[in-house]
Amino acid sequence: MSGPVAFLIDADNLSDGNAIRHAFEQLTELAGPVAVRRAYGSAENLKGLASVIGELAIQPCQTFALSKNTTDAALVVGAMELACEQMPSVVAIASGDLDFFPLAVRLRERGVRVICFSLANKLHDEVRAAYHQCFIVGSAPARSKPAAADSVPAKTAAKKATAKKAASKKAAPKPAARKAAAKKATKPTAPPVEASEPPGVRDILNAAPELRSGQALALNGVIGHLQQLAEAEAAKPMKLLKKHPAHFELLPADKPNKVRWLQAPDA
Repeated sequence: MSGPVAFLIDADNLSDGNAIRHAFEQLTELAGPVAVRRAYGSAENLKGLASVIGELAIQPCQTFALSKNTTDAALVVGAMELACEQMPSVVAIASGDLDFFPLAVRLRERGVRVICFSLANKLHDEVRAAYHQCFIVGSAPARSKPAAADSVPAKTAAKKATAKKAASKKAAPKPAARKAAAKKATKPTAPPVEASEPPGVRDILNAAPELRSGQALALNGVIGHLQQLAEAEAAKPMKLLKKHPAHFELLPADKPNKVRWLQAPDA
């Protein structure tokens, strides 16, 4: 004579009344009459399942009201007690919690058929390896969850195809962009500003590059930079600046104490 069928509910994980009904109906179809029906959980979650608990004659097993949840441990103790005393033929655990993985493995080793019922968003991916079957329950009729190996390649292939398509779009420049790039490549590069400066002006700017800002600078500071150039030209720094009135402005005109380059781009 085969052992009883047990339906153990983790009410803290699966507290949807419709899902419990669907799981119970599916279990009855798969294994026959369900002799042991228990719901473990906090007082609040068991209260939420009150209607289905009464409808299906499920025994409520309230866990201790402590700071740490004890529902999983209570369910494991109950399951192993059943395994030792009554040796059930089938144990269905209504929870997708990974904490029940060792329990499912141990029951399976004892020859018990172990089934999992879970909401889709509560079923841990790794849990399926421990059970004979896993079913998704909820508002729709219970259905067996396909093996992860069947869905992974399809998802991976879809991701690769999407990534490849996006990369090809990104890599291929638009016609307008190609024309603009070609036009830019053939456009002659404008000569640098320095090429249009007279040699003497260029020498002054190289000696005192801060003049290129176009701002009026302290004359004494600029002259300090022009000392070496003046020595090389055998002339005084002021004479070098006055030699190019179209390029350098001395301010004020009567007693200059500042100098400004007139050809600066923003001058």
